[in-house]
Amino acid sequence: MALVHESLYKSSNLTEIDFNEYIENLIKHLKDSFQINDDTKIILEKERVTLNIDRAIPCGLILNELITNSFKYANSSNMDLPLTIKISVKSVAGNIILTVGDNGNGLPDSVKIDGSTKTLGLNLIRKLTSQLDGKVEYEYDKGAKFTIVFPA
Repeated sequence: MALVHESLYKSSNLTEIDFNEYIENLIKHLKDSFQINDDTKIILEKERVTLNIDRAIPCGLILNELITNSFKYANSSNMDLPLTIKISVKSVAGNIILTVGDNGNGLPDSVKIDGSTKTLGLNLIRKLTSQLDGKVEYEYDKGAKFTIVFPA
């Protein structure tokens, strides 16, 4: 949330932030916090997306949770390849589509995102997505891949 507020203060518009700039700052902050080495590759696919503060805060918290999980779990999955995290944010037909994926092992088969698995991180992602009037999907595609879709 502090990064969202910092982005607002730097903006000429105090009600919206450039979400791409926010993502870049969040990635830098998390890499420093987790002492992530230079082998980790982060691919950021972006188009210019601005979010009002009511959207930016829950979306930023979701993004923080997903990137943190990639750093914590995908990076420790005894991979032969360095960790790669791919983040995409775009606006399509009045919706924001946020995708975060990595090349780790993905979620264990016993973990479900439908609410039947009671993990703090997944509960947080579901509740914040609900606050955005959105939906969250998970798939395994050579790693964990989460897609959050919500109205702009």
